Amino acid sequence: MPYRSDMDNINIILDTNVLFAGLYSSTGASFQILRLISRSKIKPVISTTLLFEYEDVFKT
Repeated sequence: MPYRSDMDNINIILDTNVLFAGLYSSTGASFQILRLISRSKIKPVISTTLLFEYEDVFKT
């Protein structure tokens, strides 16, 4: 596999635990993932099922 010098066009599935941890604390790896998403370095991929899971986690 060739070496990638940039992270363009990388798609990820963002687990609810990573999303929660990244929003809760700005010092961990989860926050760094959210930072990469906000800078368009990586792209989250989401399904309807995962969207409902996010909703359930953040409802409380």
